[in-house]
Amino acid sequence: MLLPLALALTLTSPDVKTGATVPKPFVWNHNGCDGANRRPRLSWDAPPAATHDLLLTVIDPDAPKPGGWVHWRAVLPVNTRSIGATLPSGTIEGKNDYGTVGWGGPCPPPGGLHHYVFTLSARDLNGRVIASSWLTPVYKR
Repeated sequence: MLLPLALALTLTSPDVKTGATVPKPFVWNHNGCDGANRRPRLSWDAPPAATHDLLLTVIDPDAPKPGGWVHWRAVLPVNTRSIGATLPSGTIEGKNDYGTVGWGGPCPPPGGLHHYVFTLSARDLNGRVIASSWLTPVYKR
């Protein structure tokens, strides 16, 4: 069975906005960066009915690393509609490219503007993406 790829999913945040600078509280707090490394609040609408889980990734494609720099990977329970300072029970966070588990805020090399692609994907039982939504804030050091 083929599933449509254009199913709706809307990702929003009071903390990070597409095209806007990531605020300091959400910036990494090591390697010459002095943010608080807080996880930004995110929310979204109900995913499609066939959704088994939600995959959240944050990647800096401008980083000098093939595939970009991974800032966050998390698999969230299907009934989750928002996250903030705490994560719902059943969330599985992966390692970021700083080598820590969970959120690792922006801390690019000094110089150019970097984009941080927050992608929320609804996945079916077989792990196929059936809906996605993005936010892309920026940061420059």
